[in-house]
Amino acid sequence: MAIVGDLPAVVGSNLVDDLATPSALDPGTDWIKPGRSSWSWLTDWDSPRDEARQRDFVDLAARNGWEYVLLDEGWNASWVPRTVRYAHTKGVDVIAWFHSRDLRTQEQRDEWLPRLKSWGISGIKVDFMDSDSQEIHRWYDDVARDTARYELMINFHGSALPTGMQRTWPHIMSYESVRGMENGISPERSLIVPFTRNAVGSMDFTPVVFSRDNDKTSKAQQVAMSVAYESGWQHISDKPEGYADEPNAMPFLQNLPTTWDEVRLLSGTPGRDAVLARRSGDRWFVGGMRAGSGEPLALPLEGLTRGKRVLVDLLTDDGTNGSATVHTTLRAGAGRPSRSRQRTTAGSWRSCARRPGTVSPAWTPSWTGRTRRSRSTRRRPTSSQAPPSRSGPRSPSPTGTSRACG
Repeated sequence: MAIVGDLPAVVGSNLVDDLATPSALDPGTDWIKPGRSSWSWLTDWDSPRDEARQRDFVDLAARNGWEYVLLDEGWNASWVPRTVRYAHTKGVDVIAWFHSRDLRTQEQRDEWLPRLKSWGISGIKVDFMDSDSQEIHRWYDDVARDTARYELMINFHGSALPTGMQRTWPHIMSYESVRGMENGISPERSLIVPFTRNAVGSMDFTPVVFSRDNDKTSKAQQVAMSVAYESGWQHISDKPEGYADEPNAMPFLQNLPTTWDEVRLLSGTPGRDAVLARRSGDRWFVGGMRAGSGEPLALPLEGLTRGKRVLVDLLTDDGTNGSATVHTTLRAGAGRPSRSRQRTTAGSWRSCARRPGTVSPAWTPSWTGRTRRSRSTRRRPTSSQAPPSRSGPRSPSPTGTSRACG
């Protein structure tokens, strides 16, 4: 199978999902809920073993209206139910990490899945499949079927490329199958994956990290990734202290949807730059990124505003060294391209266009389907011990620069 066409057609393609078996679940299913999640492992990689520290990430999600917290490897069954209860008092649901080998057999799944459900867990992140064998692909179906039986959503990390199973099993929130943030930043690679990997299905890149890799990315570029990259569960992956240092970015992240009604590639060249617009209701979110230097990226409003004047919220870098974000609001006439007021040597911005006079409310998620895209070794855990350790965050990938402008 090949997705053929110009770049906007490839980026907006639903072909992989369209060719898949239709949904095996009741269309009225109400337990499938995409959303944003805090996640500690990437920037505080030993913290999943620490119950108190995990509560900090629950609180981070609650402060920002994010729907989930992810307990990555190292969690302990002696305190997970207590953490789930604490999270629920804050309006936050919980995702739990698993190594695939601990769910490989039917007996293992029959042991763990009902237990997780009894704790109040909403879904699982399953990691380290590390194979494209027929046996593993049959296992994907088995796990999807069993998790659906217990109304547990699932994210296949360490996985093969998506093959349309998100249509068949819509409680599959995402797949990794990409060298994302845990592999460090390559400016060029980060601007190839919107045209390639993300074109075939949801991508668990785990973006929006302010506290590391700052020589290869920028703060506004990290926020732009949350729009440019589609994932049913969007893991917002820095620690609380990293977000406290960038308060201007938080209103965008608090209002960020994870399901979309429409997607458009406004401009872009793989490996060099990309500007993607995604619509949720009557609001457009635009993520623009560049690798290297160049003129400020333009935000062409033609076709997005239906002839109306709009307010555009711009989140850019500070125009000097990418060390801080700047938030501005301006009015733009329909049909006029909008640029940031700042002129730096490279660009990354994200904006939300809305009707004049309206207030941007906090977004409340509901499952409407994924309109494109618009869509280590360890011992087995026991009842008192969760999956142990993998290595810490990997060192950054190839060199390069990526700064932001507006």
